[in-house]
Amino acid sequence: MPNPKNPDPAAAALIDAFAVLGLSPCTPEAFKTREEWSAFEFRDLGIAEKTNGGVGAFHMRATGPCVGAQGWHYHDLDFHMVYILKGRVTYLWHGSDEPVVAEAGTCLFQPPRGAHNVIGYTADVEVIEITMPAEYETVPVDL
Repeated sequence: MPNPKNPDPAAAALIDAFAVLGLSPCTPEAFKTREEWSAFEFRDLGIAEKTNGGVGAFHMRATGPCVGAQGWHYHDLDFHMVYILKGRVTYLWHGSDEPVVAEAGTCLFQPPRGAHNVIGYTADVEVIEITMPAEYETVPVDL
């Protein structure tokens, strides 16, 4: 048992970790739409708040089937990872003529400022996105 007059540093670190622990339950009302990506619902996983905006984590799911390519764009950020939980997403990437298909279980590292075009996805697609920083600009490009 720790001595309160001389606490174990490891125990103090655990107490500090618990003080900032965050849980983000998956409830229907947790999902919101964004104007620029109205074909998807987003659930903020609360990481941005815990990291002062340094890291963002989002659970995204389609609201229906893909109705066409989203258009060429890039994200102005330092890190972008997408993990496909369910369904499939098809991309085109600047520098390649071949489509890239990411299916459930695929982890995709999107290069910072890498121009891409989402050209298709299944109606049941769900992904987890992790970004650095949490907030970033999506920039359309003419390719």
